[in-house]
Amino acid sequence: MVLTRQQKGELERHLFYHQEERLELERRRREIMEHQPEPDESGRRAGGPTDPTGSAVVQSEMDLDHLEAWVRTAEETFERFRKTPKGSLMAAYYTERSDVGHVCRMLFISRKTFYAWREEILAIAAYRATEKGLVRI
Repeated sequence: MVLTRQQKGELERHLFYHQEERLELERRRREIMEHQPEPDESGRRAGGPTDPTGSAVVQSEMDLDHLEAWVRTAEETFERFRKTPKGSLMAAYYTERSDVGHVCRMLFISRKTFYAWREEILAIAAYRATEKGLVRI
């Protein structure tokens, strides 16, 4: 699988910020739930296709679905490598944000191995993202 520099950057951005994105997803879901209009006597909620607020909510929900797909992609990738040396690399590099040299010393690997493993991690993340329609390869 050949990824462009831009695709690698996007995948890594979501791996680096997966915890923050998960928290943002939870916050936005709570916000949507708190601001939903109350149902009327018939049990229907206010709003319709011409309601600008309703249109904004629909767009917000689409953005939320997109964010959720990225969060799931990152979590599935982390889960795929959990309890393996590559999982340790992911935790140190993407979660703890340790530099490459520190990760190599910690795992007793060469830089060449670090970058080979990173490519494998990004390939798995790209596969997951492709399944969800987030990237095209």
